[in-house]
Amino acid sequence: MTDYLFTSTLISLCILLTVKGLKNAPARLNFYLLMIALACWFVPWQYLSQLSFFEGSERYTLNVAKIVPDIKVLIPDTLHTTTPNTLLSKQSMWDFVPSMSNIFIILLVSGCGLFLLRMGLYVKLIKTLYINSKPSTELKHIKNQYPIRLTTHTEPAFATGLIKPVIWLETSMINREELNSVIQHEVTHLQQGDIYWTWLICFIESVFWWNPICLKLTGLAREQLELRCDELCMQKLKDKYQLDLASLLLKKQNATSKNNFFTPPLLNIAHSKSFNIQRIKMLNKDKTMKSKYLVMVAAAMSFSALAAAQIVDGNTGSKQQSSNAAQAPVKSEAYNEQLAQLLKSAAGAKSDTPELLNQAAQGIQDWHLNRDKLTGFEEAEIKLQSFSLLNHVYSKLEQYEDILSAYEKWYEQGSNPPYF
Repeated sequence: MTDYLFTSTLISLCILLTVKGLKNAPARLNFYLLMIALACWFVPWQYLSQLSFFEGSERYTLNVAKIVPDIKVLIPDTLHTTTPNTLLSKQSMWDFVPSMSNIFIILLVSGCGLFLLRMGLYVKLIKTLYINSKPSTELKHIKNQYPIRLTTHTEPAFATGLIKPVIWLETSMINREELNSVIQHEVTHLQQGDIYWTWLICFIESVFWWNPICLKLTGLAREQLELRCDELCMQKLKDKYQLDLASLLLKKQNATSKNNFFTPPLLNIAHSKSFNIQRIKMLNKDKTMKSKYLVMVAAAMSFSALAAAQIVDGNTGSKQQSSNAAQAPVKSEAYNEQLAQLLKSAAGAKSDTPELLNQAAQGIQDWHLNRDKLTGFEEAEIKLQSFSLLNHVYSKLEQYEDILSAYEKWYEQGSNPPYF
């Protein structure tokens, strides 16, 4: 779960920085980048390493577990027994806290419920609009493929409908000079399929309502939709659209609408005051695709791919190391006999009683003096395990000088001892 959150956050932050550097680039480029960042939150990065595509490839990870031996494996099972009272005393409050995966699932389910609520409010709004509106007879002279209805809604104009799109026009806009620009704006939204993008953004915003990074990305994506529509309208209507947009956006409205979680997704021309000023300023700039923009996008995508590959590489490496551990070579009978004698001699190493610990230390020392040397890697391995166990016992007794003395006896100078 940590891999998923870390990877998605890293990719999102990288794209956010890239979008900030591409403020003068065409809005469609920034919009698609933001949607890629939002799509990354639906990728289960922690499970990609389980795909067969990633199996068998070389890994460059280091398994620290191979360096530090597992002491608990060397302790007899009889010494691991604990009473029920001991188990209860060792439990902490963290044992009763749900896991991160369960919390994540609860948040996602609640987000889906929020999306269903917004859909219900959307249906209710559409019904209300149809009841309190009428078809526009004054605008028959305007050639338009979408029906226009007049309403008393506070916003100048907006569009709805996934299957049967409708443009809703505030009644007072009939006599405004900006009428053609407003209608062209909403028609462009529908022609570009922005209503589908808006619903997708609404879904992501609802599901990840708890994620501030996703909320930031969805807010920017909505803005880029508006900027992209403005750029297309500017190409069709030239300077008239810019003047009409400035006149409409800078005019004081009696009421303003604010986006929140319970607002149905609408394609509208009303936004915050600061963003409206930004839209007008952007129309004065020449938005052309430049090579430096493509280089920045390629760099962002490369860094994002590297971040994702690192997580997959790490998870697959751990999986491969586990597989290698399972396929370890079979030990000889002599090795197994000496290991059994070692465990028997180290009885009491799990205890906290000084007497039992001293007996375990002496037993390990006697076992080491009386055993026969093995051959090959088995000798190095059992020697490493036995000394690690002796080190564990002496550490509990706080007899650190005895550890050094034993080390000098077990590993003579020039014997190339392993690192501990």
